[in-house]
Amino acid sequence: MNPLTIVGGVVLLFLAPGFLLLSALFPGRRYFGPFHAVALPALSVVASVAILIVVGTVLGLLPGGVGGRGWFQGSQTGAPVLEIVLGSLCAALFVVALLRGAFPLLGRRAEYEPFKERGEPEEVTLLRDLRLEEERLRKEAIRVRRRARESRDLGVRSALTEAADELDAERKQVAARARAAEEGAGERRYGKKATSHRWRLQRR
Repeated sequence: MNPLTIVGGVVLLFLAPGFLLLSALFPGRRYFGPFHAVALPALSVVASVAILIVVGTVLGLLPGGVGGRGWFQGSQTGAPVLEIVLGSLCAALFVVALLRGAFPLLGRRAEYEPFKERGEPEEVTLLRDLRLEEERLRKEAIRVRRRARESRDLGVRSALTEAADELDAERKQVAARARAAEEGAGERRYGKKATSHRWRLQRR
């Protein structure tokens, strides 16, 4: 059997349908956040298996086919019915995903901002991204300082310590931006006086 045929069959059965379905439903990286690179392939396999089960069941229940056993058959056992149905479904999902802006490199950009895709205020997306970046910088600084303590080379230890200090300084800048965004959101929602009173209570 041709290896290309095997690879194409695996992609068509266990990857492409789920990937295109998720791309059509969630056209953007923000839906899975920092886990996008892992979550999308894993969920694509799960969704593809679910689609294969549904399509196979429907084809098997249709009247006709070889011996009256439905149309659940592929190119290895007869007419390539399964391949045609899955290919048509993938093509339709690709068009929907493209129109929704899931593939900006192909020339189609999303017509709305990512925070609108998620149905949330812009401030929520901004604050979440800033807090995630602040946490990432904090963990990275801790890791670099640990390496500095474990190093026996004074030059390496000094360089790692400086790098950790720079990470801490960047983290403080991100934290300041997050606080400013929180204050701005509070002023827009509750008014400047109410926000100032709220911050005084928090400081106590």
